[in-house]
Amino acid sequence: MESQYRYDAASLAERMASQTLRRINALFLEAYREALVLDEAFQD
Repeated sequence: MESQYRYDAASLAERMASQTLRRINALFLEAYREALVLDEAFQD
């Protein structure tokens, strides 16, 4: 999905969509890593 929106797109809407998707992706990756750490910590 990110590949549809380029950082150097001509329209403001496309640039904002691209920036938003990159931010969502970064936050999702961070949350996933935290979940893995918690999963590892609470295994029996």
